Amino acid sequence: MSLLLPSSEEELAALLAGMTTEELREVYETHEQLEHKLTTQGPQTDDELHAWIKHEIGIDIPRVAVCEDHDAPFTFVSDVFFNRCNAALLMASRGGGKTYLVALIHWVNSRFKPGISSLTFGAVDKQSDRAYSHLKSWIYDPETGEKRPQIVSTLQKETLFRNGSKVEVVGSTPEQVNGPHPHVAHADEIELMRQDTWTESRNMTVAGKTRDGRELPPQDILTSTRKGPTGRMQQLIDEIDQAVAAGYKPPRKLYKYCIKETAQERPNCQRVDPEERKARLEELGMDPCSLCDCHMVKRGEWDDGSPRLLSQVCDGDFFRSRGYMPPVEIEKQFTENDQGTFEAQQLCTKPEMKFHYVPKWRDEAHCVRNYIPDPEDGPIFTSTDWGGTNPHSVHWFQLLQVERLGCGWVRKPDGVFDPVRLKEGTIVIFDEIYHAGGGNTELGHEVIEREKWWKTIVPNFRVRERFADPQGKAARDDWKNIGLPTRWHITREFDEHIKVITEYMDFDLLRVAGDRCPMWLQEVKGWRKDEKTLQQVDEKNHAMSDFRYGIANIKKLARKLQRSNQPPAAEGRRRARSGVVITRTGITDRGPVASIQKDSMGQWRNALGEPLTMRRR
Repeated sequence: MSLLLPSSEEELAALLAGMTTEELREVYETHEQLEHKLTTQGPQTDDELHAWIKHEIGIDIPRVAVCEDHDAPFTFVSDVFFNRCNAALLMASRGGGKTYLVALIHWVNSRFKPGISSLTFGAVDKQSDRAYSHLKSWIYDPETGEKRPQIVSTLQKETLFRNGSKVEVVGSTPEQVNGPHPHVAHADEIELMRQDTWTESRNMTVAGKTRDGRELPPQDILTSTRKGPTGRMQQLIDEIDQAVAAGYKPPRKLYKYCIKETAQERPNCQRVDPEERKARLEELGMDPCSLCDCHMVKRGEWDDGSPRLLSQVCDGDFFRSRGYMPPVEIEKQFTENDQGTFEAQQLCTKPEMKFHYVPKWRDEAHCVRNYIPDPEDGPIFTSTDWGGTNPHSVHWFQLLQVERLGCGWVRKPDGVFDPVRLKEGTIVIFDEIYHAGGGNTELGHEVIEREKWWKTIVPNFRVRERFADPQGKAARDDWKNIGLPTRWHITREFDEHIKVITEYMDFDLLRVAGDRCPMWLQEVKGWRKDEKTLQQVDEKNHAMSDFRYGIANIKKLARKLQRSNQPPAAEGRRRARSGVVITRTGITDRGPVASIQKDSMGQWRNALGEPLTMRRR
């Protein structure tokens, strides 16, 4: 029987009055079947799930992905509930309801998958407390204060359902995650989680079946806001990206949403087409001439010194938002957070770099590959941080006194790397030795052998000067005895070194051969100060120590090198060099070494020379 659904109660009454007894019986039986299926197995489609949550829980989970590479929050919920994803990584804005959504998944699972066991554990106890507080709002009837009929008993540690389902909320220690083996496990705020707890929790989930025989795959849910560039969240994102790039199945699926997905719609957004705005306002019965005032909300300045406004951050996106966060809360988040924090914790565009010493570092922008250090392009230096039990770290630097081409870092879809322009004055870090163990003399011989190898590729390869921490007098003497004397032209003031590094980054005059300096790349992303003491975090910073020694000493020498008469480098500056092809066994030819016509370099030249704070002699 095919029926046209009535649009009002009157139409429904008229429709039923015109049916035969057999037709009424068929309608009743169909309704009973649907009601039974919904009660026992729950929603069967995304629309049914969204409607059930909206009706039963009273929340309208956003279904619109505003940003190009983001997901709607409801997509995460539905994919996990319908078992489309067995390992989910959710990165979302701070205050974006991550804990709430997973608690909701536990509740719906427990209602409609009899016998399922779910568990949440937080990085800190307060996070676990928050998860249970969400569950309690559904466990108890808000009108009577009594437990709902589906619940047998409830404590924070364990909530039991009459259909055999169970939800546990435990603490953050390895012991607390060692015993349980649920079907669904949720690790909350993993960026802040202890390593031992994280490691122990990787063996928790198990497969099973519901009481009515449906399969229950093991599901691992990870949620967090991303903090720094070397935190656990970024590491897991990198694992996903690397697997996809290599053509493999990623270990988990990444879901991502930000404040623009959770914000309420701004139908009067001034950043959209006027006709589109007017039509939307009229559709909602609002003043078609209304305009938002986001252009009046300011926090800080952009890099060029212009005012940083909320309207610029929006750029029409809040017009497309269909979330729940009111405009006043959006404005508060914008004005209470600096640019780096807002972009990291609310927009989810990049890791937070506020406490990092090289916050502008990006592999894709600052790395080159297959770099050949032609001495005619400028002098070569080494810098060393003495080790032993800790790693020794040695890096080779070249100060370019001509412009030249290099090979870019990012591979294009056709497998080719674009050439990049390396400006005159750029420092290129192109090789490294990094390991623990061995004495200073042994390290020195390793340096000698490395430079012999370079001479097989570039016959006129030579090092102009070597820098090393002057406090390591015995180590410097050991090197001097084997023909590797070191120099030191600067103070040991840490802050002065950071100022020099910042200048080179600001003027875009630093590049690193990422294919030959993997430890440098690893350390620069984690080189930071403690958020409380504002002192350097003294771990995994050996490459960064010799880096700051090297770049500060080179800057001290830079002006002298410009004035001095160095035939190879000076000759290279004066002549228009034809393509010189230097090949290297086992490495794709980077093409000709070429000079590019010089631009005006006056601005950065003014930054070269004496340190900002000078010692009196």
